[in-house]
Amino acid sequence: MSFLNQDNGIWTSARNNGSGGPITDINIQTHALPDATPIPVKQVQSNIVIPIDIQAHLQSTIQTHNAVSIPASGGSSPSAWIDTDGFDKVAFVMKNDATVTSNCDIRWSADGSNIHGVDFAVLGGANQYKTYIVDTKARYVQFSLINSDTASAHTFTAYAYLKA
Repeated sequence: MSFLNQDNGIWTSARNNGSGGPITDINIQTHALPDATPIPVKQVQSNIVIPIDIQAHLQSTIQTHNAVSIPASGGSSPSAWIDTDGFDKVAFVMKNDATVTSNCDIRWSADGSNIHGVDFAVLGGANQYKTYIVDTKARYVQFSLINSDTASAHTFTAYAYLKA
């Protein structure tokens, strides 16, 4: 048994394959142009999902402070503004010359010159090495190291690590 259907020049048929199972035939009919050139047919979209293999993540390491001496009792040293465009995380690592209390203010700016927000990164008590990670919150970031030791100045070295 066969069924035939035509819809806008497309013929389809469904028939029995002789052993009880169906066979589906699809015939596409195109109309020739006056010079007998067939009309080209091309695929314009697909719902096939193609896997993506991520080869690497964007990252950048920037030294913000290189052996900077910061005075006692809350003295601070801000870095230059760093453009975070394309990055979604900002990490910060700091080392000072002694096991003393110190902190870092992470400052955010939309224009690279004015402060529009601050993360007060309390990096712990008396530690010589400190780390901190935060989501990017504005286009530009600045790190201000703060020496909380009331007795003496200390030397700090710090790096920013931007990642996407």
